[in-house]
Amino acid sequence: MDVLVGRTASAMDSILTVNFRSLALRTPDNPRLEINTLADVDVADVISYRSGTAGVRYAVSLRVRRITGGGDTLLAAGVMAWDSAGAWQQTIFRPTLIALRRGRLVPYGALRRSIFWRRLQPISDFGFSRDNLWMEQVDVRRESVLWGIIQPRGNVVVAAAEVEASCR
Repeated sequence: MDVLVGRTASAMDSILTVNFRSLALRTPDNPRLEINTLADVDVADVISYRSGTAGVRYAVSLRVRRITGGGDTLLAAGVMAWDSAGAWQQTIFRPTLIALRRGRLVPYGALRRSIFWRRLQPISDFGFSRDNLWMEQVDVRRESVLWGIIQPRGNVVVAAAEVEASCR
């Protein structure tokens, strides 16, 4: 699990550095990461799933703190899939940044995307020998949750349902 989380963090940080170079993001000192818990910050959901002929792959939903050069604390979030050797990788949801203020997640500046993904689980695909990925997509701007099922081979949304009440 440490290897999968490390690969995901490295790939996510690379993408964020390219897209948000001016923020000068860094990892906090002595980060403590929980695995497969109900936490939203400093956590990774790591699961295995059947990918048909490719066998078993691993999906990682990572939500970790990053500090800007100006001292703001942000949550960096993304979802990736890997083979066991690390030779194959796929970004399922590109990384995004959300502000963490007084323990609460809020949109960061003018960034339009204020979403992150959690509760990752494999779910059998009907009629195929592969799994889809079930997850929650949390929109902190709208305070809403969307339950979604993604077919990871093509990042295709198979099903979705929005939770009506606020996710607070």
